[in-house]
Amino acid sequence: MTFNWEISLGTLLSLATLIFVAGGFYYSTKSLYEQVTDIKEDLKSLNKVVMDVALSNVRQDNFEKRTDDRFRHVEEDIRELKHGEGFINASPVATR
Repeated sequence: MTFNWEISLGTLLSLATLIFVAGGFYYSTKSLYEQVTDIKEDLKSLNKVVMDVALSNVRQDNFEKRTDDRFRHVEEDIRELKHGEGFINASPVATR
């Protein structure tokens, strides 16, 4: 069995093409990995912003509920005062 050790120009071009394709694949996957890493970092910061906005909305809702409850109590107190129920009445001992 004998081997033909002659290398033709076509063989060299095929090997060079294979090397360039492999190098291109390596660098494109490396660049893609870096882009995915950047996207992950951006998603983390976006998640933080969304959580801050949600927490702010909850705080605002709680404040509005407390404020509405306080206004309702003030309105009830005013209604009682209009009907004479909220006034401090003199004790029967003091009126004798």
